[in-house]
Amino acid sequence: MTGVRRRRRRRRWWFLPVLVTLGLVLALVLIGPPQRQRPLLALEPVLSGLDEPTGLAGDPDDPDTLYVIEKSGRIRLVRDGSIGSDVLDIRTDVEAGGLEQGLLGIALHPDFAESRRAFIWYTDVRSRMVLEEIRIGADGVAVQGSRREILAIPDPEEFHNGGQLLFLPDGTLLVGVGDGGLLPDGWRDGRDPASLLGKILRLDVDIETARGGSPAYVVPSDNPFLEDPEARPEVWSVGLRNPWRFAYDAVTGQFWLADVGQLKWEEVNRLPLAAAAGANFGWNLYEGRECFERPSCDPAGITFPVVTYPHSLGNCAVVGGPVYRGPVARLNGQFLAADYCSGRIWTVAPEGRAELTLQVDTDLLITSFGVGADGTVYVTDQRGELLQVVATD
Repeated sequence: MTGVRRRRRRRRWWFLPVLVTLGLVLALVLIGPPQRQRPLLALEPVLSGLDEPTGLAGDPDDPDTLYVIEKSGRIRLVRDGSIGSDVLDIRTDVEAGGLEQGLLGIALHPDFAESRRAFIWYTDVRSRMVLEEIRIGADGVAVQGSRREILAIPDPEEFHNGGQLLFLPDGTLLVGVGDGGLLPDGWRDGRDPASLLGKILRLDVDIETARGGSPAYVVPSDNPFLEDPEARPEVWSVGLRNPWRFAYDAVTGQFWLADVGQLKWEEVNRLPLAAAAGANFGWNLYEGRECFERPSCDPAGITFPVVTYPHSLGNCAVVGGPVYRGPVARLNGQFLAADYCSGRIWTVAPEGRAELTLQVDTDLLITSFGVGADGTVYVTDQRGELLQVVATD
């Protein structure tokens, strides 16, 4: 009898799993599948025909004029969506044979409208990374004889040459320098303040002695390593592998930094500008938040990224952008970041929990972002295309 009763109970409740399954199916039909956050941005082509563009700067007086740099060593004038004259052609001086060599950075001086001063960063045929000043005439062409070398650093390898140039509100110039390229930072330069490799430097290129000739720059009196006899006084922050683009947002006072990882992790840092002075971003003790080729690490004194993402699904190298302050209201305050290999573009919020929000997945080889005078954000594709960030419909 006991066995009979058990069998009857099983027959009585057999339909419960079926009811649960039917309920879940009905819920999915009524509610629908989970929805990913609606993308805020899209990309709109501006022009093609560039030769491996690596960055750009917008003319502060004319939102329709851009100075686009090409890896081989040319600055191209782009006006009203068309490629114009060569602003500067130094291809005979630039070493662009390696993947990460070439003309890599440009920044216009804050008083560019009057001084016409611009600064560029490139690897040269003498195996150096070079910071140089030029003057651009009103016709959009570099003034003949205006080139002036500001700083040169021996370049031990063809990789990790940095290239970001950024003027801060106080007029000083930040210079991003890679660790020199030997895997994995074999010279241990990243965290060594006695080396200029694997750093962000801060220079004053504005004082009268700098403008007049020698020296071409002076070290700001409040640089964080100025009083350290074993450090280079130009050093502003340490522990970087290849800081491929960083930005300052004057609205929030935050400094954003994208540092390219080695084989596993890419990272984005977000911190107050004052905290970035003297910061140690951890390379090559850490790659992202993970100990690099060590069983354990001492985290003391390390500034960790707010966002990391792995080398999976085609990702390989982070490209930092600006904080968006342009005409697309929904994007204001968002930091833009992309990946060179996967072509994905994300945003990161300026406060609260930091996470990558995918906005657009492209087939581009994104090399850099740039900003026009009206706040329009542009994207350069290594295959020769220039695009602009627009709002989704």
